[in-house]
Amino acid sequence: MPRIIGGSPADRNEYPYAQVSLQTSEGHSCGGSVVSSDILLTAAHCHPNPNDIVVVGSYDDINNVIFTSIDSKEFLIEEIVSHPSFEEETYGYDIMLVKVRGDMRPWTNPVRINEEAEIPTLSDTLITVGWGATSVDVLDGVESVSSYPDALQEVNLTYIENTRCEQEFMKSSTEASSPTMDFNLIKDDMMCTYDKGKTACYGDSGGPLLQIRSTGKDPSQDTIQVGVISWSVDCSGNFPTVFHRTSFTFEWIRDMICQLSMSPPDYLACMVGNATSSPSIPTLDTPPSASPIAKTDPPIQSPPSLTPMMGLPPVVIEDAEGPTQGPMPSSTGSNCYNPIVRGFLAFLSFMGTFCALH
Repeated sequence: MPRIIGGSPADRNEYPYAQVSLQTSEGHSCGGSVVSSDILLTAAHCHPNPNDIVVVGSYDDINNVIFTSIDSKEFLIEEIVSHPSFEEETYGYDIMLVKVRGDMRPWTNPVRINEEAEIPTLSDTLITVGWGATSVDVLDGVESVSSYPDALQEVNLTYIENTRCEQEFMKSSTEASSPTMDFNLIKDDMMCTYDKGKTACYGDSGGPLLQIRSTGKDPSQDTIQVGVISWSVDCSGNFPTVFHRTSFTFEWIRDMICQLSMSPPDYLACMVGNATSSPSIPTLDTPPSASPIAKTDPPIQSPPSLTPMMGLPPVVIEDAEGPTQGPMPSSTGSNCYNPIVRGFLAFLSFMGTFCALH
């Protein structure tokens, strides 16, 4: 039975803070996590439109939540704040906060965000969850989604250091052993996992990378979010999966939650009176010119390569007149436009471009 590439169905309500679906008019687009009573954390390349909605608490049948039980709830989007250093071409600082109208706590409590640079450590087992594609077909080097899950999926992944992550991307090159070669794809704000046959896929972008540990203290601190699903090459599991590292931008995340949220979590220690003010924060960011792939199949016209992993978010499909932005309809594909990655892939004799796994 095909899984979320290499994963399996999660237990219902095991990850309530991650049962988040950013939805366009086409359905599920990206994942996310609840990090405050009214704030979601997701990937910047998932950038929703003002009329999109957020569904919280759903476990299955996420594209028909209007007909499901009281376990799920739709929220309107009030504000969107992408990290000011987000780079559309490299997917650096691929992180975004979404403020919703209403309180999500009746459906879930927020997950704790990791702030310690030493976490995770080498070879730690981490978990990611999402509603992304569970299997893909490949024809002439082009991926097309063959199945999506009926329920939220989870998969265990192994943490690797950034230097090894970079090396894994270089291995396919005949010149990978060259000491002068440095693609510098993996930035300091990124982190990687690598397990053959296990990865996030189209529709998983923006979802959380979690570490579950036993502190022996407060059980609410046993689960922490260490990353946000960002990108990879494809859904084969032959390449590392790349995430934004939350500890790298923890101060920015904390400051924005303190400014935006009506009721930020206690561990952030927001100053009294700071939670309700949001100076110089735009109501809505201007959507970036290059959108990642939403919950829809990858474009059949262009083979995928380095693919940022939104929960199947909107994609950029190139044509003769240049890239066009918009949500990917079913049976479209990955966000393949990145010139830096394109050069990298050309060097590796790939045909694809930079693809976001919305």
